Amino acid sequence: HADEQVICTNCNIDLPRTNFSRQPYDNEMAKSFWGRIPIEKAAALFYYQSHAPASKIIYELKYHNHPEVGKTMGRMMAEELKATSFFDGIDLIVPIPLSRKKERQRCYNQSDWIAWGISEATGIPTDTTSVVRTKSNPSQTTLDHRQRRENVRDIFAVRHPESLEGR
Repeated sequence: HADEQVICTNCNIDLPRTNFSRQPYDNEMAKSFWGRIPIEKAAALFYYQSHAPASKIIYELKYHNHPEVGKTMGRMMAEELKATSFFDGIDLIVPIPLSRKKERQRCYNQSDWIAWGISEATGIPTDTTSVVRTKSNPSQTTLDHRQRRENVRDIFAVRHPESLEGR
């Protein structure tokens, strides 16, 4: 199986899954957006803890030139969520852009690759051009939750909003 080459079966089994798909409207991730932006549902495949074995997957994706990890993770997440009504009403996947500097360093945007994996598993198209980053911001790796929210305030814009109307 192609995904086995990217994430071994034992690693997959040991991922600390969130099971947010069981309550996509009322989970830790969704609640973190409440009162800040309109959100209908949210999910994450697994909990992230710095230096935990599962964190190696994220490090490979972000820092070791393995974009295929993102596509595999997107496919895995989509396959698990397809058993629920999570994708009902979703007609477009819009990954969040990296800063130009970060994308030049990595040669890819990991969000694009995750989105492409979800798209591949669901048939929902991906739009990588409508949301743009209007300014760069410092790395978030050392920031707490409040600082992270402030760090991304007003740094994105929608290009050609009419093309997204009703979607």
